[in-house]
Parts: sequence; structure tokens; C-alpha cells
Amino acid sequence: MNAIFTMEDLLNVLIELEKMGNRNYVEMARKTADSKLRDFFERLAEQELEHKSTYEVYKALFVNFEHNQLTEEYISYMNVLLSNTVGMLKSATDLNNITACYNMAISLEKDTILLLTELKKLVPEYRHADIEKLINEERQHLKLLHENPLD
Repeated sequence: MNAIFTMEDLLNVLIELEKMGNRNYVEMARKTADSKLRDFFERLAEQELEHKSTYEVYKALFVNFEHNQLTEEYISYMNVLLSNTVGMLKSATDLNNITACYNMAISLEKDTILLLTELKKLVPEYRHADIEKLINEERQHLKLLHENPLD
């Protein structure tokens, strides 16, 4: 990642979070014997791929982001967020352990909500409703994870 974050960095991290989320949910679906839970994880896996595609479109639209619109403090804040999330992605959980996958899913959803909240501040206003829709979908994923514990 660059010393100063770019819109591309933020979108790349969101794309990676969705790819990891997809892999994680696919693995969780494979490991559970409960058909209802398997369907739930498979649905989440599909939604992660849809989100990934959306971020790829945003990347094509917004990579020309102007840095001079940001304060140094905000750039530092974004560097911390992105570095933390990239660190989590690099130390990915063992996909052979369904409990670890479940906990990773919760972390991925929370990080995605946080990064989308920041993305909304950076994109043109006409895209805010689209970003808010994605935030609400990620919130729903988080809620559903808490409503469908593994025990």
C-alpha cells in the first residue's frame, strides 16, 4: 500500500474483504451439517461476490480521486484503518476450523461496514444511496451471523 492511501487502496481492500468473505462462507457452508445454516452461508457467499463486483465498478469510476480534498489527519486515520484490515487479511484464519471461520466472518463484516462508511464520505453524493444500501446489507449479514450462532 502507498504511504498515502488512495481511493484505489480503499477499493482494493474492500474487494479483498469480499473475496475472503466469499471463501470463508463457502468453507463454512461445506463444514456444516445443518442444511438451513448451509443455505444461509451459501447465500452470504453469493452476496459477497455481488459486492465484490460492485466495488470493481466503483474502482473503475473513482480511481481518479483527488487527494488534496483530504486533511493529513484523515489520511493518517485511513492509513490506520487500511493497514489494520490488510494485516487481518494477511493473517487469515485457518479455514479448517468453522468456529474460527465464523469469528472471521464477523470481523470481515464489521471492517467492511467501517470502510464503506468512509467510502461514502469520499464518493460523489449521487453514489451515497448505493453505498448506504451496501452498508445496510453488511449490517444485515452481521445481524444474521449473530442470530445464527454455530452452537
